[in-house]
Amino acid sequence: MIPKTGTAAEPAGTEPRKVLVIDPSGEARDFLRYCVARAWSKLIITPYDFALGRPGANFDWSTFDLIILEQQLNVPGQEGLEWLREIRRNERAPPVIMLVGAPTDELRREAKRAGAGAFLGKDEITSNAFVRCVRRVLSGAPSTGETALLPMPSTAIKADSPVPPVMAPRRPDVGAPAAKSEVHPEVPGYRIQKLIARGNMAAVYLARGDGDSQLIALKLLRLDGHTDPNSLKRFMQEYQVIARLEHKHIVRIFERGFGSDFAFIAMEYCQAGDLKARIRNGVSAAQALSYLRQIMLALGAAHAIGIVHRDLKPANVLLRDVHSLVITDFGIAKDIESDARLTAARSILGSLYYVSPETIRHDQPDHRSDLYSAGVLLYQMLTSTLPFSAPTVSAMLEAHLRAPIPRLPHESALLQPLVDGLLAKNSEDRFQCAEDVIAGIDWIADSLKSGGSSNAAASGAR
Repeated sequence: MIPKTGTAAEPAGTEPRKVLVIDPSGEARDFLRYCVARAWSKLIITPYDFALGRPGANFDWSTFDLIILEQQLNVPGQEGLEWLREIRRNERAPPVIMLVGAPTDELRREAKRAGAGAFLGKDEITSNAFVRCVRRVLSGAPSTGETALLPMPSTAIKADSPVPPVMAPRRPDVGAPAAKSEVHPEVPGYRIQKLIARGNMAAVYLARGDGDSQLIALKLLRLDGHTDPNSLKRFMQEYQVIARLEHKHIVRIFERGFGSDFAFIAMEYCQAGDLKARIRNGVSAAQALSYLRQIMLALGAAHAIGIVHRDLKPANVLLRDVHSLVITDFGIAKDIESDARLTAARSILGSLYYVSPETIRHDQPDHRSDLYSAGVLLYQMLTSTLPFSAPTVSAMLEAHLRAPIPRLPHESALLQPLVDGLLAKNSEDRFQCAEDVIAGIDWIADSLKSGGSSNAAASGAR
């Protein structure tokens, strides 16, 4: 069943040919496909058809070299451990690797007793560690007794670090002397035109589909031995979250895929840039109300299905044109119904200038945390400055927790209730939902109109 020959790079008897993936979410299958591109060129991946129920006595296990089994099956009344016990009762069944979202010592012991060949925390595992684990399991080598979990990199911010400057993603220098031209990666099905922006882990390219004139944005995440173990997980989550959110003010996603050493997401290209650049050029009160209303419509759609963005900031608000925007970058979004963790305990997620007080206090953030971040955005749009600033990270966090909410200049004073309702330190004192904020926007727009102020402000907020 397993080849008896191999090369120095691929030990004999350790290259799987056919793997059965028992995971209704599809995450394990996608991760395995990435590993295939790097290690096993001829591997056949077969997702289990849950419409068949549990595998019966006649199920032919012998056609598979390996089983990847998700512990949390999300099938009523069933869990991965029960499936594992049944599978291991069949002498023809191949080895089983169990994937676990929230690994514990007790669960590891249970999986070992039930016959798992390995036990992996899926949020922390890297492709290289996964390949090594598969090879060990297939070679029959004894388990090391470890879960193959990798230590989590600390994402907590050092309290006395200087506050980083507010910067846009690195972009190619327009008009700079032409240095060595960049060699763009080759993405199957797409023709890359140019680099749009580059961050610490990912880069965004302008591209066209093969045989298609439509411009799209390709977000690429490099995958190598130095990649943060959580980066791929967040990258995949971004696609999964946005795919659930079909809304005109949330960026459209077309495809997710993998290359030889990268993962990519194809999404709509927003030619007018981001809100960060727009703020630098100045935003009128009418336009600020219009932008805030669109942001609230998008957040309301996300919150309605239990998704909290957690990283709302100007760089994550893209403009289709000067009047229409979309929210993007759901890489650290949280499903409030899920217990999955993407970061080390007691770390602070999101951008320092936009983080909510409850997140700083390590309380459980909910949809009202997004409203706080939106309040920072609103103040920034109206004044071109941030509501809170400080020289160190600890002082910045303290400002979010205790500094009084700043007053708007006289020409924007009518919008102060919106700012106050969004930036309240206690989430219970804040607007309680996006719909409440929209009602406040409409009230202010009506007040501007009835008070003889700019009719454009009223219509812009609509």
